[in-house]
Amino acid sequence: MAAMRPLAMRRAPAGDSTDSGMARAFQPVLLWLLSLLLLTTLLLVPSPPAAASPDAGGDTAQRNWYVVEVLLFRQWERGGRHAERWPDPSPPDPHHYRWFSPIGCGGSGSGRAAGGVRIHCLPPEQRELGNQWGALRRAEAYVPIHYAAWIQPGLRERDSVAVPIPFNWQPPTSPPEPTEFTAPGERPNTSIYGLVRIVQEQQLHAMIDLRLNRAHYAGDDLSDEELERASLHRLRETRPVRLGEIHYFDHPAMGVLLRIRRGEPPS
Repeated sequence: MAAMRPLAMRRAPAGDSTDSGMARAFQPVLLWLLSLLLLTTLLLVPSPPAAASPDAGGDTAQRNWYVVEVLLFRQWERGGRHAERWPDPSPPDPHHYRWFSPIGCGGSGSGRAAGGVRIHCLPPEQRELGNQWGALRRAEAYVPIHYAAWIQPGLRERDSVAVPIPFNWQPPTSPPEPTEFTAPGERPNTSIYGLVRIVQEQQLHAMIDLRLNRAHYAGDDLSDEELERASLHRLRETRPVRLGEIHYFDHPAMGVLLRIRRGEPPS
């Protein structure tokens, strides 16, 4: 028992008491309560007015509106033994069951849009990628093909509308059968064509589905065998985009510059 005496007679250090021990025991609970209080305070802070939902009824004036500018251009590609090895056979033409040509861009403004959705041409004086278009025209490594610009409402993917480029092209609404063949004369009279869709979900997405018809232009150091094997190339990509930024979609033989910004409903 003598050995136990020092332990039994030892005094607690200064400042160490039963109350402080209980405080340490309840410290996790206090931290949880403080976290809960902070979270509740944040939830009670007034939020700014939410942007109109893209599904806001049938009134397109209540939706977000966006200005879309797209530059399509060819890029210099190497030939001979350094040429790109393309897949065989060539891909089918772009297609979408709902498409619409912008009103006022020289086309008919027709299409298969549903729900009263209308897309309008952006007047030339309101376009903002003129400097980039001019730089492409001056550069020897690029050949600008299309400068397309329009105004459209924000639409969820299930309601989204594909915009054909060029605007006067009428794309197919369903994929072709494996045995079907698209004659060159049925394609647009241009080297680059396709569909662009802008989708508004939690954030904006750009869906690009383009074709480069290499048989449409001459002057490249490409053999007849290469043209026959891979006369049609595809650039298909879906990407989240930020408002106001210029986004570059790359392909060995073509390229896309795309910019989206806030817009106002057409009057």
